[in-house]
Amino acid sequence: MDVEGPSLSVNGGNEMRTIGRALLVIVVLCVPFALAAPQEEVPAVEADAEAEWEVGARSEAIPMAEVLLDKETVRGRVLLETDDVLRLSSFGKGVIGLRIGAAREIRRFDLPPAVYFEEMGDFHQQRAWSVDDGATEFVKARQAYMNARRHARGQAERLRIQERLDHLAAERLEWQEEALRREELRRAQEQTELIRVQKKIAEEQLEAGRRHERYIEDLVRAVADLDGRLDRVSIVLEALSDDMEDLEDDVSTLSRRDRSYVSVQVFQDLKRSHDSLSRDVDRLRRGSSRD
Repeated sequence: MDVEGPSLSVNGGNEMRTIGRALLVIVVLCVPFALAAPQEEVPAVEADAEAEWEVGARSEAIPMAEVLLDKETVRGRVLLETDDVLRLSSFGKGVIGLRIGAAREIRRFDLPPAVYFEEMGDFHQQRAWSVDDGATEFVKARQAYMNARRHARGQAERLRIQERLDHLAAERLEWQEEALRREELRRAQEQTELIRVQKKIAEEQLEAGRRHERYIEDLVRAVADLDGRLDRVSIVLEALSDDMEDLEDDVSTLSRRDRSYVSVQVFQDLKRSHDSLSRDVDRLRRGSSRD
């Protein structure tokens, strides 16, 4: 019995080692096949976007206020509120500071971000057609709609806002075509106005040339007339000079004669004639010099 016990133990150990080696061979042979076998993709568990938005909405809700004043109603996002002052950010008006005591009524409420940004997009989209810089308004509208899509509640709302983006793109293309037509019309009007101004300037220059020609003709006639008058004045002056010389000779002759035979009246008449002729000659000479 003592001999058989050890014999059985040795045989049992050999069998266990044989089984272990066999299992190791099987594992070694099966591992490459296991690695080569295609792995089945495990689908990712999609988070509940609507539930996540609701959780975020409670913390990201946008505080709004609608203030009724004496002459207008102001609506906007609340930036700051104290006991006396309410500061709002209003579409198209920027930041507005209001005294709470001046308000007749203040209505406070919250908006989900998707709704707030969608309203902002609507505002800029409508405004694009009524301002000069419409391209900037379309850019602002697109940014607002994209923010609204990012905060949308569920796939249905995202698809609806995407439709707004697609409609905005089509409307922007229509606006660009209309802007190009307006620009072409403006250029055509400017070209027409330029042609009209150039024609008017040419007509004015032509009329100025005609007036200059008439002025030259009038000037030539005036010079010719002046020459004729000067010739006539020269003739008269020569005749008067001759008369003066004759008169002076007569006066000298009378001075040499015995004045007792010449009456005083005759001498005075000759003297007055001499003075009158002298004044006429001086007057004619002054008139000639002025001409």
